[in-house]
Amino acid sequence: MRALAELLVLVAAAGLVWAIVRTIAAGRREQGVRWRVDTRTRPDGTLVVAVRRGATDERIVRELPPGMDPAELAAELRLAREDAELAVD
Repeated sequence: MRALAELLVLVAAAGLVWAIVRTIAAGRREQGVRWRVDTRTRPDGTLVVAVRRGATDERIVRELPPGMDPAELAAELRLAREDAELAVD
């Protein structure tokens, strides 16, 4: 009878450990998908700086029009990427 009780306690403890590990793993999976800064060009030439998470979530930080002066484009792009990095943090 005592062996049966010890076996029951062992099974219950193993189940509890399994449930805790599964909960921790599920939490880490959700944290694993982080926001990242993405820069892309639309077909019309507009440069889009956005933050993305996964394949579907996107937040546009800034759109830079085509035909900008190269020096101004570089400065605006740097500022847009810095703003996006701050939005990610």
